[in-house]
Amino acid sequence: KVIHAPRGVIFDRNGKVLAGNSPGFRLIDPKTAKATIISREQALEMEVKNDPRISELEVDSARKYPKGAEVAHVIGYVGEVSPQQLKKEEYKNYRARDRIGQSGVEAQYESILRGVDGGEIVEVDAEGRKLRTLRRSAPIPGQNLYLTIDAELQHQASVLLREAVAKSGSCCGALIAEDPSSGQVLALVSIPSFDNNQFSDPKGNVEAILNDPHSAVLNRVIGGTYPPGSTYKIISSLAALGSGKITPQTQIEDTGEIFLGPFRFTNWYFTQYGRKEGSVNLVKALQRSNDTYFYRVGEIVTEKGLIEWSRKLKLGGKLNIDLPGEVTGLVPDSEWKQKHISEVWFPGYTLHMAIVQGYVLMTTLQVLGITSF
Repeated sequence: KVIHAPRGVIFDRNGKVLAGNSPGFRLIDPKTAKATIISREQALEMEVKNDPRISELEVDSARKYPKGAEVAHVIGYVGEVSPQQLKKEEYKNYRARDRIGQSGVEAQYESILRGVDGGEIVEVDAEGRKLRTLRRSAPIPGQNLYLTIDAELQHQASVLLREAVAKSGSCCGALIAEDPSSGQVLALVSIPSFDNNQFSDPKGNVEAILNDPHSAVLNRVIGGTYPPGSTYKIISSLAALGSGKITPQTQIEDTGEIFLGPFRFTNWYFTQYGRKEGSVNLVKALQRSNDTYFYRVGEIVTEKGLIEWSRKLKLGGKLNIDLPGEVTGLVPDSEWKQKHISEVWFPGYTLHMAIVQGYVLMTTLQVLGITSF
């Protein structure tokens, strides 16, 4: 009989429990190998009555998440190891029915949290009733883990993001906050979320979570990509300064609109109000998100400068946060455009890229990265 090791406890930065354990028991059907989670009271009753099925009972622990959906995309959940996972080298020491981290920190730090299972050899009679324990080895619990997440800040971030999503009429949102001096993530929220306790509850509605039409299990902070809008002008600014052709004091006249052949490119202020902003330097251009300034930057640094600085800040790549599921985003170049859009790189696209109207895609984590640079 296997005695499963309790998983390590996951704490926030201040010692608040984000993932813990409660006593659990599993009854294994010898014919189908199907595991049924039963209560502590049911297990004790079987022991008292010397139920023949006692030899089929495994000591286990049920994972409990006190903060539930508020921190689900950080913590993740545990579930039974799949037949596909058992075929992989990293799971060679696992057995069917073992419960492992399937997402979030639970998956990322599986080797630390897991512990070492114990077991016992039990002598039973012909009807399966327990006679005596011949040998027993105690399980070794998994190691505890302290995150940089602040549970209180995580709660406040979750409340604010839910309010913002509801107000916008959208279904989804993402929020991340870090200490820019250390890079430590203090809060990470993705909406919609899910109650990760459902995966440890024998009556949990797991199918509804996994089949949610808005992909509730998707961590949109690291696994969703979006047009970054004018936040990309930070990259354009760095490309401008890196070129040596523009300084913070360089003045560019906001004419409201510029023309490239027959194509017209306008500043948002001119489009909405018919007004111009006069002579603009880099600081004012960022403060006012002045499109005319950055069109001119695009002309000066060309697409090569924009792409070079995008990749220097790891856009189009990963920042390697210690959570599974991070995606790369997209920094298009002429080869990509020819392959996917069947177009050459026109000069006007460089101007669009400088204010990021185009194909650039970033994760919320990458936007945080460039604003914390």
